[in-house]
Amino acid sequence: SSDLVTLDVNGKPTTGVINPLTTLVQAVVEQSGGTKTAAQAATSVAQALGISAALGGADLLAFDPIKEAATGSGASATAATDIQKVAAKVATVITLAAQSDSSNAAAASASVVSNLASTITNTGSGAPAIDLTSPDVINSALKDVAISAADKAAVVANAVEAATTISSATSVSAISDSQARFLDNIKPGTPVVVIGERVNVDPPVVRIKIETAKTDGSSVVIGDVVRLFESTDGVPLQVGSATVTSADVSRGYVEVTPALAMGEGSHALRAQIVDKAGNASTISASVNTVVDLTAP
Repeated sequence: SSDLVTLDVNGKPTTGVINPLTTLVQAVVEQSGGTKTAAQAATSVAQALGISAALGGADLLAFDPIKEAATGSGASATAATDIQKVAAKVATVITLAAQSDSSNAAAASASVVSNLASTITNTGSGAPAIDLTSPDVINSALKDVAISAADKAAVVANAVEAATTISSATSVSAISDSQARFLDNIKPGTPVVVIGERVNVDPPVVRIKIETAKTDGSSVVIGDVVRLFESTDGVPLQVGSATVTSADVSRGYVEVTPALAMGEGSHALRAQIVDKAGNASTISASVNTVVDLTAP
């Protein structure tokens, strides 16, 4: 995201925009020991990351790509989206590194920013743009991050795949969805199955209560998927599903109808939520109902 703040000639926040790109500008200024102004560092960042043309002469320190993509049109909106792609790729590498070393997340983030700033400083004017889909570039960014070789390899693979996916996005929302797929590792809250002890329709409508009020990342949101299972000998078999809508979020439950008739008799039903990033909730407790289609 972008917040209003910017950097003075020493690279310190004043007013304007703060995002991953201006964070890199500040790092380049600091690494120069004061020999570069914020404006000069911004030029270096834009050139090294290949976004000078997309900026079209605009000031990187005051450019909000999310706002410009939303309010602009045609070529200007496309250019802003391209700049946001680069910002998102940088943010993704930083976040993946922090997640991989959660006990030293701040240090891991700082190392990535510093290493990327060094790469930018060492990229001469006219040189090819830094390729954030390159494993070599990501490996260099992760230098000094205190994680195992296996964890580093996993971060590199995820960062490269994320950057490649972001590259093909055509809107800011698609960029955000791509990031969420790789950065969201919080599973949704466990749902609750609500159904009467006896029902006289088959297949019945099953109400699944969902968590929508928490702010820790576990709340269910539009686009998540609710899965309905029937347990047979303790093994859950999916019998239906539904995608969460805005109406579902507002009322706090989703109604799911099994795809096929379940047949008369007792049935044990359970539910699970899978978010857009692929995180699956704990499967709910089993709730029993009896399908009774026989008149008294």
